[in-house]
Amino acid sequence: MFTGGLATKSIVIIESYDKNLALHEQKELEPKVDGDKAEYDDLFYLGDQLYEFFTLVDKKSDETNLYYQIIDKKTLLLSGTPKKVASISYDRKRDQGYFEYDISKDKKNDCHHWCSSL
Repeated sequence: MFTGGLATKSIVIIESYDKNLALHEQKELEPKVDGDKAEYDDLFYLGDQLYEFFTLVDKKSDETNLYYQIIDKKTLLLSGTPKKVASISYDRKRDQGYFEYDISKDKKNDCHHWCSSL
């Protein structure tokens, strides 16, 4: 089964297709942290897991936080609770910061290994 999708800043539409590329299922993901809407950042398929990464600005602490959550491949819904990966401080007079990251080709350092340990 093939999985694809479309994303905006706050909503991800994820789809799965059968072997003939006929649409099998479509879901809209809206990441939240403690009930607060988060903004989509990226989507990675690593090992046998699908991960959504998203950010949430914490204006009380002047931080932007990066989270991830596993997407259940059968239901196409976010599974479990969001896990914080990183946090950066920002100056309110400037932008609220952003994260740059990439997935390592070294299996010891890829998200499949470090996401589960956070």
